[in-house]
Amino acid sequence: ACFINTCDEHRKKKTIRIIYTFPSEEYIYMFFLVDCMISPKLKEGDEIRVITPSRSRMLPFIQKVKDDAHEKLTSMGFKVTYGKHVDEIDVFGSSSIKSRIEDLHDAFSDSNVKAILTVIGGFNSNQLLRYIDYSLIKRNPKNILWV
Repeated sequence: ACFINTCDEHRKKKTIRIIYTFPSEEYIYMFFLVDCMISPKLKEGDEIRVITPSRSRMLPFIQKVKDDAHEKLTSMGFKVTYGKHVDEIDVFGSSSIKSRIEDLHDAFSDSNVKAILTVIGGFNSNQLLRYIDYSLIKRNPKNILWV
């Protein structure tokens, strides 16, 4: 598992502490301090954009998590919006690279969006790496959350 800590001390230093835990007889913790861009903390009323960089939101096992997450975030006072292509689904349970990149770039471009929540990650999100506009991300840092 990986946990990212951005406490106030690390925010001032513009570093994060990444904690990796490896299951074994005992847990081993490795701490890394890395330079990073720190986006502002979320506050009530902030907009969180949900995107799907890997799998479609329409997959059956995601439906319950989607509903629970939406309810929880809105009850905490956040405005939840969705990328245009989150419900697209192809034979691989995903959407096109073009659609996923468009949603990612739209989320970073939108000044109202303060955080980005990915529905699920990993499976094929590496396909996006060569198409990401990293300068867009650098100009518009956002909190990135994942389930």
